[in-house]
Amino acid sequence: MLLAMLAQSVCCPSDEREDFQSMGVEMIGEAMAKLLANMQQAFDAENEKVAGVEASKADLDTKQQAAETELQEAQATTANKEAALNAAAEVMVKAKGLLQTKETEQKEGDASLVKTKSEKELVEGAFSDTFKKMKDGDFETQKDAETLYKKLLSPLKLLHLEESLKTALSGVATKKPEARGAFDNTVVDELEKSFGVKLAELNAVIEAGRPESEARAAAVAEAADACEAAKNSQSEATQSLLNAKEAQKEAAASLQAAKKAVADYEPQYQAATEQRDSKVQEMQEFVDGAMATFDQLKERLSAKKLREQAAEAKAAAAAEAEAAAAAEAEAAAAAEAKAAAAAETEEPAATA
Repeated sequence: MLLAMLAQSVCCPSDEREDFQSMGVEMIGEAMAKLLANMQQAFDAENEKVAGVEASKADLDTKQQAAETELQEAQATTANKEAALNAAAEVMVKAKGLLQTKETEQKEGDASLVKTKSEKELVEGAFSDTFKKMKDGDFETQKDAETLYKKLLSPLKLLHLEESLKTALSGVATKKPEARGAFDNTVVDELEKSFGVKLAELNAVIEAGRPESEARAAAVAEAADACEAAKNSQSEATQSLLNAKEAQKEAAASLQAAKKAVADYEPQYQAATEQRDSKVQEMQEFVDGAMATFDQLKERLSAKKLREQAAEAKAAAAAEAEAAAAAEAEAAAAAEAKAAAAAETEEPAATA
């Protein structure tokens, strides 16, 4: 409808329009004003988007700075944990070395004592088992007796028996108690005494070496405890380092994400500003083009009216010029009258 009214209303000079034409011009003006308002609203919306994107830039920068700080702190923590692990590893190496030293000292120091205890076990076993069976005649056959005697040969080497006793023992060992004579019983008694002397000697050696052996064992136990503590500390330091590296990895990922968000900001900002600028350009083109043309046509006068206005302006200018000339003549006359009056006043004064 407005398009149909356009040629019949706006194109008609304003001073020649009928009421319906003026109404059409008014309606077209309202439509164009509404269209401009919609353009302004669209521009404002895009401008708000740009403002929002611009506001997000500060938040993105803050997040990136925070991520950089977090990564630096995580890297410092990792470095500290690595130093702590290295220190724990050094302690562990020293603890292992000390334990090995103490174990070597224990082995070397207890070597003779271990040998003595082994000899005691051999002598004790031979005395309580083999010798007792031989003494009590706890065997069935001659072969059994000879087997018992052979078992005694190794322990007997530790008893330092006289050769005569050793020689006599070979014949006595295979006899039942009831078959032994006085000499045989003497041999058995001497052998029993020799066992007792040797066991007492071995016990004395063991007891004499016990304090130093216990001291060496305590030193080994202490070194073992220190080694275990160092091992635990090293394990804890290792886990702490792993945790620190994981935290550093997460911090690095956060920083990378923050940097990407900052990098993505530029195209977003450019897109937003381009959209806003396009709205500005669209609105400006509308104002400078259609709107300006409409305003020009809306106020356009007919040629007749323009001639009348020109004639009226010319007449007004002539009247104004005439009035100015009259005022100028009146001012000149007033000036002449004033000069004449002054001359008359000066003449009587000169006569006197």
